[in-house]
Amino acid sequence: MRRRLAALLMPRALMVVALVAGGPALAFDPPAPTTADLAQARSMIKARDYQGALRALREFEGRLDHADLYNLLGFASRKTGDYARAEVYYVKALRLDPRHLGALEYQGQLFAETGRLDQARRNLGTLTALCPKGCEELDDLRDAIKAKGG
Repeated sequence: MRRRLAALLMPRALMVVALVAGGPALAFDPPAPTTADLAQARSMIKARDYQGALRALREFEGRLDHADLYNLLGFASRKTGDYARAEVYYVKALRLDPRHLGALEYQGQLFAETGRLDQARRNLGTLTALCPKGCEELDDLRDAIKAKGG
């Protein structure tokens, strides 16, 4: 679980973006937000400040169309108990990247938490296909489904 949280908080792409985007920004033409801009929200999630993370993440809605943003919004929303909003965010993340392992796992966990085990199992099947040798997201979702009696 610790590795999974670390992966959620610092994806490899974030490091690359941070290195590439290191140049100065022009005051009259601010750069578009990138996944590197999500670092503050990732830190808040790590500290379990889900409300703070939601405030930080929502400032990027409409400006950053990226699966990681919507996955984080879904995760923080789910952790605050706002399952309806979390579901919307996971759908957006998966529309942008249908192979997003984190969004597939977390959406599956949402389904399990809300008693929709058939839908959770569908996500598990997708993760099984995407991770033929196994992956942490697959293991974690399998455990969440088992914990709910599935």
